[in-house]
Amino acid sequence: MIDYTKPFGLFWMFVIQYIYVSTNILMKKFPSVFIPHYFQIIRASALTIFLSFPSLFVNGSQPIPLTISPDIRHQTIEGFGASDAWNVNFVGKHWSHEEKSKMAERLFSKELDSTGSPKGIGLSIWRFNIGAGSAAQGDSSQIKNHTRRTEGFLNADGSYDWSKQNGQQWFFKRARDYGVESLIAFSNSPPISMTRNGIAHGYGGYISNLNKKDYPLFASFLCDVVSHFANEGICFDKISPINEPQYEWKTTKQEGSPWTNEEIFKVVRALNKELIERNLDTKILFPEAADWRNLYKTKGQDTHSHQLRAFFDPSSETYLGNIERVGKRFAVHSYWTNQSEKSIVESRSQSLALAQKLGVQLHQTEYSLIALDRIEHNKPSNGWEVAQFIAKIIHYDLTHANVASWSFWTSMAYENNNLNRYILLRLLPEKDKALASGGTHQATKSLFSLGNYSRFIRPGYQRIEATHPPVYNEQNETVLLVSAFISPDKSEMICVLSNLSKSPIEVSLPILKENSSTKRKTYLTDSEFNLSLRNSLLIQNTITLPPQSIVTIVEASKL
Repeated sequence: MIDYTKPFGLFWMFVIQYIYVSTNILMKKFPSVFIPHYFQIIRASALTIFLSFPSLFVNGSQPIPLTISPDIRHQTIEGFGASDAWNVNFVGKHWSHEEKSKMAERLFSKELDSTGSPKGIGLSIWRFNIGAGSAAQGDSSQIKNHTRRTEGFLNADGSYDWSKQNGQQWFFKRARDYGVESLIAFSNSPPISMTRNGIAHGYGGYISNLNKKDYPLFASFLCDVVSHFANEGICFDKISPINEPQYEWKTTKQEGSPWTNEEIFKVVRALNKELIERNLDTKILFPEAADWRNLYKTKGQDTHSHQLRAFFDPSSETYLGNIERVGKRFAVHSYWTNQSEKSIVESRSQSLALAQKLGVQLHQTEYSLIALDRIEHNKPSNGWEVAQFIAKIIHYDLTHANVASWSFWTSMAYENNNLNRYILLRLLPEKDKALASGGTHQATKSLFSLGNYSRFIRPGYQRIEATHPPVYNEQNETVLLVSAFISPDKSEMICVLSNLSKSPIEVSLPILKENSSTKRKTYLTDSEFNLSLRNSLLIQNTITLPPQSIVTIVEASKL
């Protein structure tokens, strides 16, 4: 990979161009004095050296200079997370204590093993799916895959059965025990007893499946769930009442309901009123938009678009920026905008510009690699390349959308290939696809890719400015991605570097404080290593990033 942004490489490129041009002029002007044959040899030799030994002039001769500016601050991070939909309930109910305990450790632990490498990825957010009750309907739910039917706490007679979803409860209690900082409850559909069609997904059209008269009842149900677990010492700091409102959800795949902007306005106001009356501190996180473009333009239905202005422009009829339990936070999913670097950057940059104008903080609450077929260049073909792509999306969400939190879609599932596009932990049931039979699991590369961020960038850390000369691939897309973060007391700096190229990249690290007692530790994830302590990558103030790798540097000192 030749990088013409390197000063030394640029110098030799100009030298060779000068030789070419000057020899042509001299041979034409003084043909009797200069012998063309010798100049052809000189020119050919210079070109051969340049093409045969590019590392002498470009990549590797001079490290890429990295500049960190701790005084230039961006967003404060609230955390990194994943959800428990849907297979967590089966694992928590039916799998051995030893197996699911190991899975919980991999997701939540912040401890180090005997080699100094992390035991887990230290998630700081855990998203709990409040089921609509489709599992009780069996095949009548019209959801073909039984593992995507959810249990529900609400019985048909209006009473509650808190023993339901106990597999999910096992995991969020482990999350609490590990000190996970934020528990978020989310709903894909209202309970089936409140839906227009009596099932947990849409019936066609783009209006809510919630009965018109049941907005207060739905809000009461959600608060009943929050109150019950608060009494058990499980406090949900946020609740998300709707999910991807842009879709019809006329599907046999999962629970879901569409919501117009006006309907979202109604349900959020009803939920806010109920939370306040019950003196619950839980905040409302919404609207879980399906696509970044729905924030600032018309995409699909007009009634489901321009959502930043719809909810946070004071002149809007559906303004929610003054609602007590809302605050100015907006949740969005990162699907469908990952075709190219241009599409990634453009959708996030436009969203951020409008959000900043309206004073809104963005949160990325769900992503996995669904639209694999839409990627224009270097389409992932194995699990490690998928994990690299996920790290790429995390980077751009953090640096171009300034998201305060970032969550992967689902923590675990059965998947019949090795791409692992949607999961952090791959489930291997004892009987094919029979999750109730018990089984074992495998940690995917995506788990460790996310871990390069989640394990080290803790809630309260703030993103700081990190700049460097760009390094491009053949498609003119950036292959060196760097982001940096600082702890609240300035005692620790985290720097995450991704090398998306197939060649090593050397980066020179800045000295932020002369004569400081800086201690650096380096953690590597690549095709061989999994979030492993690898201080050998560092030589003084230079780090060599292996090909196709993610490296996190933890620098501990008073800055």
